[in-house]
Amino acid sequence: MNKVHIFNWGGSLLHKIEIEDNIKCVSFDERTGMIYAVMMNDEIKRYDIDTI
Repeated sequence: MNKVHIFNWGGSLLHKIEIEDNIKCVSFDERTGMIYAVMMNDEIKRYDIDTI
C-alpha cells in the first residue's frame, strides 16, 4: 500500500490517498484532479482524486 499526501504551496494538507498498486513515482495534475502513477513494470495508471 502506498500513501500519497498532496499539499498546497502554503504547506496545508489537501488530500491523503492510499493506492494499493505498487508504484514507483506519481504526478498530480491540479487542473484535472488526476494522479498519474508509473507502476514498477512501467505501466502508467491514472486515478481521479475525487473517486479514491
